[in-house]
Amino acid sequence: MNRRKLRGALGKHLPGSLRTAVGAFVGIASLGAVSATLGPDAGTSPLLIAPLGATAMILFAKPGRPAARPYVVLVGNTAGALTGLLFAQLASTGMLAVALALATAVLVMTLLRAVHPPGAGIALVAALAGTQPWADALRFLLANVLLSSSILVGVALAWDSLALRLSRHFQF
Repeated sequence: MNRRKLRGALGKHLPGSLRTAVGAFVGIASLGAVSATLGPDAGTSPLLIAPLGATAMILFAKPGRPAARPYVVLVGNTAGALTGLLFAQLASTGMLAVALALATAVLVMTLLRAVHPPGAGIALVAALAGTQPWADALRFLLANVLLSSSILVGVALAWDSLALRLSRHFQF
């Protein structure tokens, strides 16, 4: 591809790409702000876990895709956390627990029509965390996964609405 075509392609996609990048920044920064506000004294673990980066990418880069629907994000991530925690408790920490957690998360998400690929990553994170007291496991589920996913979905919905309104007034 010559330079002229490359510049044309970049110029054509740059506004949407910047909107996506800024939206993802706002989403993850919101998680960081809420996590800092709750603080370690609140008895919660940090709200940021690696698979939520993939959730942010889906929500902000491909908001019209099935994996970006609020139901799919919330149920998929929660199903992944539940199956990962379950197999961490039942099978201890081992590759069997990890493999069973992933397979079960995929099955549950498919049956619930909530296939969200980062939910499989959350199942792996939870299974690899190993056995822990159920109070800590439930805190992980409620704080890290459900609260974080809800915040990301809310920010993505607000961001999408704002971007739509701005695009009507300003032609990029």
